[in-house]
Amino acid sequence: MEFLGLPAELLGNLSGYAVVTLFVVAILTGRLIPRATADTNIQVLKERVADANAEADAWRQAYLGQSKANSTLVEQAQPAVEVSQLLDELLRRAQGLAQ
Repeated sequence: MEFLGLPAELLGNLSGYAVVTLFVVAILTGRLIPRATADTNIQVLKERVADANAEADAWRQAYLGQSKANSTLVEQAQPAVEVSQLLDELLRRAQGLAQ
Protein backbone atom coordinates (compact mmCIF):
# COMPACT_ATOMS: atom_id res chain seq x y z
CA MET A 1 0.00 0.00 0.00
CA GLU A 2 1.24 3.48 -0.83
CA PHE A 3 0.46 6.99 0.27
CA LEU A 4 1.73 9.84 -1.91
CA GLY A 5 4.03 7.39 -3.61
CA LEU A 6 5.65 6.35 -0.34
CA PRO A 7 5.46 2.80 1.02
CA ALA A 8 3.13 2.45 4.02
CA GLU A 9 6.00 1.03 6.12
CA LEU A 10 7.70 4.43 6.09
CA LEU A 11 4.69 6.09 7.69
CA GLY A 12 5.22 4.08 10.86
CA ASN A 13 8.77 5.46 11.17
CA LEU A 14 7.80 9.12 10.67
CA SER A 15 7.28 11.67 13.42
CA GLY A 16 3.91 13.25 14.09
CA TYR A 17 4.97 16.45 12.32
CA ALA A 18 5.98 14.52 9.22
CA VAL A 19 2.64 12.71 9.12
CA VAL A 20 0.75 15.99 9.51
CA THR A 21 2.93 17.51 6.77
CA LEU A 22 2.12 14.60 4.47
CA PHE A 23 -1.59 15.07 5.05
CA VAL A 24 -1.35 18.83 4.44
CA VAL A 25 0.55 18.20 1.21
CA ALA A 26 -2.05 15.62 0.19
CA ILE A 27 -4.87 18.12 0.84
CA LEU A 28 -3.14 20.97 -0.99
CA THR A 29 -2.33 18.83 -4.04
CA GLY A 30 -5.89 17.53 -4.24
CA ARG A 31 -5.06 13.93 -3.44
CA LEU A 32 -7.06 14.03 -0.22
CA ILE A 33 -10.53 15.56 -0.46
CA PRO A 34 -13.57 15.59 1.83
CA ARG A 35 -16.06 12.75 1.44
CA ALA A 36 -18.85 15.16 0.51
CA THR A 37 -16.75 16.54 -2.34
CA ALA A 38 -15.95 13.04 -3.57
CA ASP A 39 -19.64 12.10 -3.41
CA THR A 40 -20.57 15.26 -5.34
CA ASN A 41 -17.92 14.52 -7.97
CA ILE A 42 -19.19 10.96 -8.33
CA GLN A 43 -22.78 12.18 -8.71
CA VAL A 44 -21.76 14.71 -11.37
CA LEU A 45 -19.87 12.03 -13.29
CA LYS A 46 -22.84 9.65 -13.08
CA GLU A 47 -25.09 12.39 -14.48
CA ARG A 48 -22.64 13.03 -17.31
CA VAL A 49 -22.55 9.34 -18.17
CA ALA A 50 -26.35 9.16 -18.11
CA ASP A 51 -26.55 12.21 -20.41
CA ALA A 52 -23.97 10.73 -22.78
CA ASN A 53 -25.86 7.43 -22.86
CA ALA A 54 -29.13 9.22 -23.58
CA GLU A 55 -27.50 11.18 -26.39
CA ALA A 56 -25.97 8.01 -27.82
CA ASP A 57 -29.40 6.34 -27.74
CA ALA A 58 -30.92 9.33 -29.55
CA TRP A 59 -28.23 9.17 -32.25
CA ARG A 60 -28.70 5.39 -32.55
CA GLN A 61 -32.44 5.86 -33.05
CA ALA A 62 -31.79 8.57 -35.66
CA TYR A 63 -29.39 6.24 -37.47
CA LEU A 64 -31.86 3.35 -37.44
CA GLY A 65 -34.63 5.62 -38.70
CA GLN A 66 -32.44 6.94 -41.51
CA SER A 67 -31.34 3.42 -42.43
CA LYS A 68 -34.95 2.34 -42.67
CA ALA A 69 -35.78 5.39 -44.81
CA ASN A 70 -32.84 4.63 -47.10
CA SER A 71 -33.92 1.01 -47.46
CA THR A 72 -37.45 2.09 -48.32
CA LEU A 73 -36.13 4.58 -50.87
CA VAL A 74 -33.99 1.91 -52.54
CA GLU A 75 -36.94 -0.51 -52.63
CA GLN A 76 -39.20 2.13 -54.18
CA ALA A 77 -36.61 3.30 -56.69
CA GLN A 78 -35.63 -0.18 -57.87
CA PRO A 79 -38.54 -0.60 -60.35
CA ALA A 80 -37.80 2.84 -61.84
CA VAL A 81 -34.14 1.90 -62.26
CA GLU A 82 -35.08 -1.34 -63.99
CA VAL A 83 -37.46 0.50 -66.37
CA SER A 84 -34.81 3.09 -67.19
CA GLN A 85 -32.24 0.36 -67.88
CA LEU A 86 -34.72 -1.40 -70.17
CA LEU A 87 -35.52 1.83 -72.02
CA ASP A 88 -31.82 2.60 -72.38
CA GLU A 89 -31.21 -0.84 -73.88
CA LEU A 90 -34.16 -0.46 -76.27
CA LEU A 91 -32.97 2.99 -77.41
CA ARG A 92 -29.43 1.73 -77.99
CA ARG A 93 -30.75 -1.15 -80.08
CA ALA A 94 -33.02 1.21 -82.00
CA GLN A 95 -30.07 3.48 -82.76
CA GLY A 96 -28.03 0.50 -83.90
CA LEU A 97 -30.77 -0.52 -86.32
CA ALA A 98 -31.20 3.02 -87.63
CA GLN A 99 -27.56 3.33 -88.61
